[in-house]
Amino acid sequence: EGGANGRPIPISSMVFDSKGNLWGSTLTGGGLAKWDRKTDKVVWWDVPVLRSRPYGITLDHNDKVWFAEYHNSGVASFDPKTQEFKQYRVTDQEPTNIRRPGADSKNQIWTATWGSKGMMNAALYKLNPETSAVKEYKLGIPYANPYDSAPDDNDNIWVATDNYVLMFDQKAEKWTRYPI
Repeated sequence: EGGANGRPIPISSMVFDSKGNLWGSTLTGGGLAKWDRKTDKVVWWDVPVLRSRPYGITLDHNDKVWFAEYHNSGVASFDPKTQEFKQYRVTDQEPTNIRRPGADSKNQIWTATWGSKGMMNAALYKLNPETSAVKEYKLGIPYANPYDSAPDDNDNIWVATDNYVLMFDQKAEKWTRYPI
């Protein structure tokens, strides 16, 4: 069925929050959708950022929604309490596609650049939402195309690429590479 105003909701990624509501990013729709478990209704928000194209979606430990801005070289957040969006640019590299962010136990947001310029500059980025500071960690392998950034229980960040699975130990700032 259609979402708000009967329009279709082309979900790219989805995640459940702590209340059991389902959040979805809409790459082609330019918005966020939420299926509210209590009301059994879908709510829609247009993302107020040109070319945002929300792709991968995750939640931090406060249920704030984070999504990759597929064509804007960054990520954005949506606070369900205030219904405000905030954009964070993680790289000046153009064009850069961001696919799937992750939030570690300290609510630091991690993401990587898929399809980086010349396919040689792929990097993992750590965003501190409190300060907007970004730290870059080069993957150090060519043609990597990192897709996903997922923290484990020890706050190591796992990155899926075309030719490796990488683990970044953020305490030691060291990579372990597992060839596929």
